[in-house]
Amino acid sequence: MQTDFPYFLPLIINVLRYFLFAGGAFLICYTLFPKFFCASKIQSRLVNKKAFVRDIGHSLQTTVILSLVGFLFLKTPLKYTTQIYYELSDYAWWWLPLSVLLSLILHDTYFYWMHRALHQPKLFKVIHLLHHRSANPSPWTSYSFSILEAFLEAMIAPLILILIPIHPIALMIFTS
Repeated sequence: MQTDFPYFLPLIINVLRYFLFAGGAFLICYTLFPKFFCASKIQSRLVNKKAFVRDIGHSLQTTVILSLVGFLFLKTPLKYTTQIYYELSDYAWWWLPLSVLLSLILHDTYFYWMHRALHQPKLFKVIHLLHHRSANPSPWTSYSFSILEAFLEAMIAPLILILIPIHPIALMIFTS
């Protein structure tokens, strides 16, 4: 049975996930145990609040783009190009975890080659430099991308949805 969800759900899920994971890591590493984790940082100096605000702002922009792509492929006629299935009985029980694993492998492969390409000098200056402006990265830097880089990162979602039969449960596990 296909379940209907509010149009804004992908945005809410992405924002909550970002603040849960980045915020949790920030809380642990920068607030609760900063002395313990300081030795593991790239730079021992503290990041200023202006950098945090910049990174959070760009990360929220990225989150909106990721959510918009999710929305387009889940709530518009583009959904008919995907292989999303809603009945668990449509595939064998083992397909659910396998589809998550395949999605993770596809994403990691895509991200590796995309990120490697973005380090080519011309692409780096135009697309990826913003991410590296965080010379002293924090957990808030994780999604701090330019609009174009965020769009490129978001393109893994349609690729997975088109290539892999996937249940919404597997999709939620993959995006967690």
